[in-house]
Amino acid sequence: MPVEPPRSNILLAEDDNAVRRLVSRVLLESGYRVLAAPDGHWALRLSDEYRGPLHLLLTDVQMPGLDGLQLWERVKGSRPETKVLFMSGRALPAPEPEVPFLPKPFRVEDLLRTVGEVLDGACHASTGSAGLAG
Repeated sequence: MPVEPPRSNILLAEDDNAVRRLVSRVLLESGYRVLAAPDGHWALRLSDEYRGPLHLLLTDVQMPGLDGLQLWERVKGSRPETKVLFMSGRALPAPEPEVPFLPKPFRVEDLLRTVGEVLDGACHASTGSAGLAG
């Protein structure tokens, strides 16, 4: 039986190891290719080195060093086709009203639904529920 190609390539930047591992696993099991980074600088290196398309940047807003907003500015400069989904465990508004935002903690179902909506161009913002902490 042939293996189906990944649905989309996702660059994940999350400084919480447990959240990064769990989100990576959930996305991988759902058919996405995931490039995971523990901080913004590492994610930027992955973006620069990866030769395939990056369909989505899924990033924590607040990370030490290069935060999610700064990372997004840098990634979209070299990859304008890449979409973004911000997430945070702090009570923060979306960086801009039209930018998708997923508050933590969220349920696996909320993560997958929101990622799918962002990739399909149908999401402007989302709210989460208890589930994944971080």
